[in-house]
Amino acid sequence: MNGGNGRRNDIRIVMEILRLAQNQSGQTRIIYGSNLNYKRAKYYLETLERRGYLESKRRDRRISYRITQRGRQALTCIERVLQLLDGQAAPPPAGARQSGG
Repeated sequence: MNGGNGRRNDIRIVMEILRLAQNQSGQTRIIYGSNLNYKRAKYYLETLERRGYLESKRRDRRISYRITQRGRQALTCIERVLQLLDGQAAPPPAGARQSGG
């Protein structure tokens, strides 16, 4: 459900970044893994860190990111919502009211 134009929305990008950060990942790995340019990746990484979904660790000139507990909870919620929107969730219970008739 990406609108059919081949572009991802913010939620899908955030999901990809959080998945990549489940195992501590360097900035370059996240950039390539999420298929973002440096400027956009930096924006998402800084925003997610500021909101408490990621934590960063600097070592020399390298930065690595790891998902936090709050980030894990957000990732689980995002995955559930996208499953529902993409029609991969369980169908509604029998007898549930349907529109169009």
